[in-house]
Amino acid sequence: PAGISIAVRIPDMSMKTLQEIRKEHIGKVLEETRWNLKKASVILEIPEDALVKEISKAGIVRRKTHPKK
Repeated sequence: PAGISIAVRIPDMSMKTLQEIRKEHIGKVLEETRWNLKKASVILEIPEDALVKEISKAGIVRRKTHPKK
């Protein structure tokens, strides 16, 4: 309708890019699933081969974990 305006408030430039958000989300899912690609791909609703490509493209690396004593 005429006469209606929508104000959009844009925060400072510390906003993350879509790629950064995607990388963080995939990383969290991988950590949660202990890097079980099959489980992670189900959670992310993408094929496993696409997940592998996303991991490579985003430069996500598995952190070394210390074995439990």
